[in-house]
Parts: sequence; structure tokens; C-alpha cells
Amino acid sequence: DAKITRAEAVAIANRVLGRLGDSAAIKAGEGKRFPDVSESFWGFESIVEATSEHGHSFDAKRQNETWTK
Repeated sequence: DAKITRAEAVAIANRVLGRLGDSAAIKAGEGKRFPDVSESFWGFESIVEATSEHGHSFDAKRQNETWTK
């Protein structure tokens, strides 16, 4: 009966939209950051993916997303 969290909501939205995030770009500092979301938080990459404007491409098997400008 708990309310859905921001991280849970964006994780669902990313999955529905087939968005994977670019871990290398995010780890390199790309994307939007929030002061209340630490890089060690389980939903960090999902939140950055969902809130950062970027182009993207996928590898041939659609298992990896690469951010483009």
C-alpha cells in the first residue's frame, strides 16, 4: 500500500519505453543530477536517464544504449 517512489516510477517508464541508459556517459558525469540522489543509490542511473535530454543509439542486439549529442 506504499506510494510509488520517483526511482520506481522512472525505472518503470524507462523499461516501458525501452530505455537503457548509457552507464559510461553517466559515470563520466553526463546527465542531470539531483542533490538528493546519490550515485550509489540503486535508482541513480534510471533517474539520470529519465531526466536528461539526449539522443541515443542502440547496439545491434539492443542490449546497450549509447548517448549521442
